[in-house]
Amino acid sequence: MFTKICRLLLLLALSCGWEEEQEISLENDVAHLDAEDLPPPLWTDLPIRLFYSEDFNQDFLDAKIDPDKDNPFIHWLKEWDAVLPEIELFDYDAFTSVPKGSFKRGDGISGIYRLTDWSDLDDEARVDSNDIAIMLPGLARRHSDHTEFLEVDILFNYENFEFNMEKLRFVFLHEVGHLLGLMEHEEDFSISSIMHPSIRNFNSFRGRIDISLRDRLVLRQRYLSLLPPIPHLVGPQVP
Repeated sequence: MFTKICRLLLLLALSCGWEEEQEISLENDVAHLDAEDLPPPLWTDLPIRLFYSEDFNQDFLDAKIDPDKDNPFIHWLKEWDAVLPEIELFDYDAFTSVPKGSFKRGDGISGIYRLTDWSDLDDEARVDSNDIAIMLPGLARRHSDHTEFLEVDILFNYENFEFNMEKLRFVFLHEVGHLLGLMEHEEDFSISSIMHPSIRNFNSFRGRIDISLRDRLVLRQRYLSLLPPIPHLVGPQVP
């Protein structure tokens, strides 16, 4: 069984809804794939169709956001889309809600889910109560040079954690980075990178952790084969 674990440790000391002096793991379990030496993940069937659980709408309404007019998930997905403006990463026309409690691994639907029964996840997912969220591939196809994801779910642990918009955005951007194929390697990412695996004293970097230049370069390199060719520059013609 192929398992790739990526861990983000957060020591958060914020007064606006972040847990106080608590070490939180954001563990990315890429299980449910059948080989130990799978090549790097790459989405080739673009744009990606994502859905989200309708119970997130209550979070948005609590933050005085109308999800039908100004869905935060769409804004956050577009932050990654802006890294590759030449191609459309996500299908926004198809981005709609699915009923609460509809998460089912292996159903062929890539979704964003709000789980209040975290402890009921199957053993294969390898989660524990300290995992604030996971990116969980359900179906994939192996190619010679890449692994093609066919279904990926992003699961938020609402059984053990509370989320405000700031925390939801931060964790969501990190998980979407994994969904797009970015892994965590501490030596490769600056402390301000959304993909950094270990961020301590988050308050010190609040407002400065984002999709970094390194994140952008790595993502563009991964999808280089899908980018349109750059036209050759042609100089003035001499008669």
